[in-house]
Formats: sequence, structure tokens, C-alpha cells
Amino acid sequence: MSDNEGSGAFPQQPEQENSTPAASPQQTEQPAAGAIPATPAAPASGAAEGAAPTGATPTIVAPTPKSGMKRGLAITLAAVVVVVVVALAFIVPNFNKVKRAFGVQPSNAIAKTATALNSLSTASNGKLSFAGSFDSNGSTEDFSVDSMFSWGTTTDNSMLSLTASQGGNELGRVAWYKGAAAFEETTYGMRMYLSADQIKSALQSQDSGKAIWAAKNALIKDHRVDPLGALKAYSKALSAKDRQELQKSLSEATKNTPNKEESAQMTSFTQDFLSLYLEDSSNSSKVIKNETTTTSNGVTSLKYSIDVQEMVRAVSSYYTQNINSYPQLHSYLIKSAKSSGTKDLDAQMRKYQTYKSGDDGTTLKGLDITVKTTGANVLSEFDFAIDGADVNGSTGSAKVSIKASDINSLKVSSTDVEKFMKQAEEYQQQY
Repeated sequence: MSDNEGSGAFPQQPEQENSTPAASPQQTEQPAAGAIPATPAAPASGAAEGAAPTGATPTIVAPTPKSGMKRGLAITLAAVVVVVVVALAFIVPNFNKVKRAFGVQPSNAIAKTATALNSLSTASNGKLSFAGSFDSNGSTEDFSVDSMFSWGTTTDNSMLSLTASQGGNELGRVAWYKGAAAFEETTYGMRMYLSADQIKSALQSQDSGKAIWAAKNALIKDHRVDPLGALKAYSKALSAKDRQELQKSLSEATKNTPNKEESAQMTSFTQDFLSLYLEDSSNSSKVIKNETTTTSNGVTSLKYSIDVQEMVRAVSSYYTQNINSYPQLHSYLIKSAKSSGTKDLDAQMRKYQTYKSGDDGTTLKGLDITVKTTGANVLSEFDFAIDGADVNGSTGSAKVSIKASDINSLKVSSTDVEKFMKQAEEYQQQY
């Protein structure tokens, strides 16, 4: 497929100027791999305007011995990983507003990381790989997902291939290409192929089949992934009764999520913390440690660590000093905290200004981060690692890596997707 222009592999965000931090002085040292930051113990904050809320993570509280400390630590570490990846993948700080106001682009390491990750938001095609490793008391579990994508002018003119592995062994693969779908279960060599006509026919026999078909057709348009457009198409194609049930379900599912105004203030809170509070060296020097930047063979590698204890204190201090500037966010956070058992959120946040690692039963060591970019700050690799221990002596660690390649230059004809689809179709014809 030749459609290589357009926007996002990720949910689309408001357009912003292409302003990226300047690279540090070049060095000849080859950058090493590292990891990325999480920001524990803080109120949830926001993503870009119109995006999902992101930012500082909730307070991390160790489970009681009754719930199983060893497993609890692993869950805590996994939660940190998920929050960091999701938050930084979807955060699009409006740094241009800050630049216009102050004449400079935020240059602290976390702001640079968010900017680099956002280079993927304009990708219409490329390769992405996700790998993770979780260790709990010497027992290691790892996984990886390798993907190729190319968003065309329509969903049927697009391609997506996902291959999952665990412990170094491939588990299976799924692909979408030219309106058809193929699946493979590697262990037993089982394959399945569904042509576009077969998919449509199967859906027509379902009560909501026409709505699903409409959502599929609306999911990708002009090189953009549009989940909200797909949801609208799905709702529109339902019967009046089913549409009413859908709206009821959505209202129930989102009743505890922030509304438009609250989300906007979450965005402002996050942007201000990252681009104003952490731009003050007296604040960032406590949180961001061991920062280095090297350039070799056109790859710029930013390495740093996040002091978890100091990050908790920093977010808590910023919250305590400034939360009244975000009244709707403040009300939402208080309401959410009460529903989860915290009666006085503000008092809790004041307490966390003197937080010490281990106060909650779990000691998290610093987060090690590496962000590698090429060209105009285009992400090529994003790694982070975290280690921890709990009061019972259990230990654990988590590592996650995201690698990007062929961004906006992937040639579908050079991939093996067509071959995979053909093999699945031939297998299907045998049965």
C-alpha cells in the first residue's frame, strides 16, 4: 500500500508547533540502554486538550500481608509500568503555550521525554515493538509484542500485524490487510483466514452486526485512527432501543471519569508541573538525577533517573501550593478520593510532602530512564527499569522497552504480511 502520509498511529491530539529541545553537546560515547520515569504518589493529572487524563500517578500503597506480599510487590511494580507507559504515551503537553509566554521550550528531562514520545502521534506507518520483563524473588516473566502498521485512506486500505511472544517463544500472530483478517496459534500451528466478504456475512447474522461493520469502516480515515468516530458510527447504526442501552452503559461506565472542564484542568495541572515547576532547577535537581546526553551515529541518547521519594514530595508540594488554582479538578479529586476511602485528600497530600520511601510498606528505588531519538527528535527507543522491596523482604523488578523503526517510511510491499495472509488462506481451504 502506498499511503504513507497523514497522521496518527495513536489517538489524534490538537496540532502543535514542531518545537523540540536542542540536543546536548555531542560526544563519541555510544549510548547505553536504560529506562523511564514514573511519578508515584500524586493526584491524577492531565493529558493534552481533549486527550485522556495523564500525569502523576496515584499513591502506591503496599498490600497487607493477608493479600500476599510477594505477589503484591509484583503487582505494584506492574502498576507503575502501566501508568508510566500509558501516561507518557498519551501526554501531549502544550509546551508551545509555555514557549509563547516565556520565550523558551521546557528543557527538563521529563518534558523532553514526553516530546520524544509524541513524535509517534503523527506516524501513519512504521514498526513498534514492546517488551517487558518482571522479576519477583528471582522468578522472571517476560513478554513482547512486535507490530507493523500502515493506516490508509480507509480501514480496509490499512494494515496491522501483531506478533506476541513469551519467554522467547512466539505465541501467535494476528493481521489485518485489505479488509481481511488472519490468525495463527504458533504452538499447534493452527491458522484461520477470514476474507472481507466472510467477515461481513458473519456480522450480518448478528443482532448488532451492521453497527459493528459501520464502526469498522469508520475506525480509520485519511491515515488517522478515529476511535470516537467509530463509536459514533456504531451508535448511529444501532436500533433506537439498542442505542438507548448503549448510552446507558456508557454513562454508567464513565460516571466516575472527569468531565470536559475537569479534564482541561487536569491537562493544565500536568503541563504546569512539567513545564513550569520542574523547569526550576531547585525543584528538578531533587527529582531528576544523573542526567547525561550523548550523541553517536545520529542517535541522541538521554539518560537519567527519577528519585521516587523526591517525586512524591514534589507533586505533593505542587498540589498543596497550587490546587486552588484548579477548582474543578480539586473537586473531582476530592470526590474520587472519598469514593476510594480517603476522607481528607488535602491532608493526605500535605503529609506526602515529607514522604519517605518505605512509609507505605513498599520501597521503590529510583527509576532509570533512557530515551533515544533520531533526526528531529523522533523516538527510536524508550526504556525504563524499576526495582523494589516490601516490608516482608520480597524483592522485584520491572523493565519495559519500546522501540520504533521505519516511522512514516514503512513499505508494506517489503513486509511479510501478504505471505502470512496467503498461508492462512491456504490452511483454511484445507479444512
